[in-house]
Amino acid sequence: MNLLLVLFTSLPVLLGNVSSKIQHEFYVSITELRVDLEQDRITGSMQFFPDDWERAMNALVMDENMRYHAMSELQKDSLHAFELARTFSIQCNKEDLMTALRFSYIGSVTDNEYVKLFFSFSVLPKNVEGFNWNIYCSTLSDVFSSQENIITFYNELGSRSTNSCRIENNFNTSFF
Repeated sequence: MNLLLVLFTSLPVLLGNVSSKIQHEFYVSITELRVDLEQDRITGSMQFFPDDWERAMNALVMDENMRYHAMSELQKDSLHAFELARTFSIQCNKEDLMTALRFSYIGSVTDNEYVKLFFSFSVLPKNVEGFNWNIYCSTLSDVFSSQENIITFYNELGSRSTNSCRIENNFNTSFF
């Protein structure tokens, strides 16, 4: 029995100090956007795996010699808002008219299965009928070269469409 215990505890040393954290080559976020004409906004949520999000946030604060898990909730929310404002935007256009929407960060929820960020975009055009929604989303792509941001968009009529923002190194997608 002692021999099995010694072998089991020595396995990481024998394998060259293999990390207990799983590293992989594909990273994904799932985003849901809904047009809310009554509130003159688009509401959004973006979801990540917690270990991927923590690794990415650690990479973003590395220069400040900080660690994500040691940050206060206020510091984390500030970092979340900064990352989304920097890497996510929505424009709507119709013919020659293009409107960039105003981003607002609402908050986040973290548990063992996901990190979910909540946000909105406001100042919609007066009549959105016939507009195309252009979305730029490069969230975490500068940290993970294989980051895929999948977006499901519900327009003002409730019609749903799903698309990815990444085609090679282009992070734009359009709906309707």
